[in-house]
Amino acid sequence: MTDNNQHRRPLAVDPKAKSESPTGPAFVARPVGAPVYHGFVVLNDVAAEGFTLGKITDFEAEPCDGGTAPAIHTRLGI
Repeated sequence: MTDNNQHRRPLAVDPKAKSESPTGPAFVARPVGAPVYHGFVVLNDVAAEGFTLGKITDFEAEPCDGGTAPAIHTRLGI
């Protein structure tokens, strides 16, 4: 069940990511072969044991206690 008053968190969109759509963002219209996290921010300076942190929720834009941040395997890209 969805709460209609649910707070929407800002997305961490990579402004340099290429979109296959002239109007849609890169995370919706990613290029063929691009990883599923294409279009979102990858924090290359946050890495440990072969994994790098990505951001889907922009947890730095406003205070929040939850969100989505994938761990990306550096060599496999997953």
